[in-house]
Amino acid sequence: MNQQKRLIRRDILRRKVPLSDSHIYELEKAGKFPARIQLTPRCVAWDEAEIDAWIEERKAEAETPKAAPPDVRMRKARPVRHAAVSAV
Repeated sequence: MNQQKRLIRRDILRRKVPLSDSHIYELEKAGKFPARIQLTPRCVAWDEAEIDAWIEERKAEAETPKAAPPDVRMRKARPVRHAAVSAV
């Protein structure tokens, strides 16, 4: 099976990944987003399979159970004030 890579340009990437260009660039710099491929000095594209895999990873992360947030009533600094209970 000879499967060709499909490269997508920025307009298609924006439809698949609803993030701003600057945020995508920051994620790329941090190594948290697939790197762009420089086709010409003024043209870049992304590997569609890598983008799809990145989206699936995000979905899997969203489905994993997260740790419970800390109980703010137990903190020593800036304790939470108890609100008065109003009768309705």
